Amino acid sequence: MMSERLPDFLTWLNNHVAPLVQAHLGMGIVFDLESVKLFTSQFLQSNRGFVQQMLGSLQIGGLALLGFTINLLLVPVVLFYLLRDWNGLLLRIDK
Repeated sequence: MMSERLPDFLTWLNNHVAPLVQAHLGMGIVFDLESVKLFTSQFLQSNRGFVQQMLGSLQIGGLALLGFTINLLLVPVVLFYLLRDWNGLLLRIDK
């Protein structure tokens, strides 16, 4: 998917963004497909541990968010039924 659309995106960058950079900054840039492939493969190889750590961190954060959401929904429901039956609970405890 993305690998199929990357050449079109780089062509668009070369046709639209590169002239703007040249006009405003005076720097000539060219986006090359092979350079992008080389950069991404080197980046992923050198940062493999970082990526794995980031995914683990996202998993832990996702579980914490899920737990928070469950508590956010569960506590008001339990509190409602406790308050609704509070007098009956106190009578049963007194007996």
